[in-house]
Amino acid sequence: MRKILAISAAIVGVLILVVVGLAVYAALNLNSIIKANQAYLLAKVSDSLGRRVDAQVIDVSLGWGIGLSIKSVQIADDARFSQLPFVQANEVSGEVAFMPLLRREVEVTRLIFKQPTVRVLRNANGELNVSTMGRKEQPQAQAPAAVPPAQRGAAPSSQGPMVASPPTGAAAGAGLQSLAVTRLSIEGGQLLYQDATQGGAPVRISDVDLDVEDFSASAPFKVGLQLALLGDEQNLKVSGRLGPLLRDGAIDAKRMPFALKISLGPLTLDRLRTLAPLRGKIPAKLSMPDPVSLQAKVEGTADSVNFDLSTDLSSGRIVYLGVFNKPAAVPLRLKATGVRRDGTVSVSEANLTLADLQAKASNIVLGGGGLRARLDSNRFSLDALTKSVAAMAKYDASGKAESLGSQRGTRAA
Repeated sequence: MRKILAISAAIVGVLILVVVGLAVYAALNLNSIIKANQAYLLAKVSDSLGRRVDAQVIDVSLGWGIGLSIKSVQIADDARFSQLPFVQANEVSGEVAFMPLLRREVEVTRLIFKQPTVRVLRNANGELNVSTMGRKEQPQAQAPAAVPPAQRGAAPSSQGPMVASPPTGAAAGAGLQSLAVTRLSIEGGQLLYQDATQGGAPVRISDVDLDVEDFSASAPFKVGLQLALLGDEQNLKVSGRLGPLLRDGAIDAKRMPFALKISLGPLTLDRLRTLAPLRGKIPAKLSMPDPVSLQAKVEGTADSVNFDLSTDLSSGRIVYLGVFNKPAAVPLRLKATGVRRDGTVSVSEANLTLADLQAKASNIVLGGGGLRARLDSNRFSLDALTKSVAAMAKYDASGKAESLGSQRGTRAA
């Protein structure tokens, strides 16, 4: 028995040494590959993204895997949108696949951008700068010639920041399909968004954390996003699936499928009014001074979205001048299911709780300056509603009531 145990221990020890030896060899091999082929490696990344990439590779680490640390990373923007970097990060770390290193090939499987700045721009035609990622039509400044795979053992390239530009003329989006990176993270990032169709100063969003798993340009992938919208603490959380990104070889943001869960808040209405896209769509007579929260599920594409949303506004005050005045602590909950298609919102069903009123609206139609729906409710107290509905307050209504059947009304200005 002792002899068997000794032999087994020896075999395990040899295997451990072999694994450690291979790992050390792989790490050293990675260093030599990087030193000899800096421009070639960045050209591969640039070719995949369709954007010029500048960077300095600083260190290779050996732990549970092979780690890569990169300093001073910049990803250029589409020149039609901006001359400033699309992404700028002081530090990017990565994980490198082990087995390809034994063949002197580099496959970066994960990238972590630490406190980057990302600029998302929308031009006057409604196009986003992210929509041209993976395209290579636009000419870029010439970079040092990339070292081809057959010459990977050649002498190291010159020192200093590594610069590479993507080739032109390839099919749009083809580079994204060749990316080996399957997981991408952003930690503590900052997002600057500017919309030329709306005007105004850029919207600055801080404390952005992003996780992308199982990434593929041609298949759905998992995404998780948290950020601080118009505040100092994270108040927007998004999780679910996106993709495929590519349609006919290019990114088409309007037709990209998604299935997401969204949690927004706490957030005040006054802060939302500072966003240019919402500024003219929130009625001036509406006041909600207390923070609110919203939960939603959305599925479809930007052109056709099925939604299921809910919110509990019971704790806050809500005022619509001349129409509605809900004090704090009066129950107000709303759930709605519907679809937004071609800019038109259709609500198939909505459930409303106000004080002791519980109402269900269906077959909701908006149009012609008014609203038409079937409304059913429980038997509720008029006394409680009188405190919130201005039109009822002047009649000093009391007693019980209920609603059943079709209702018509006009929308308040």
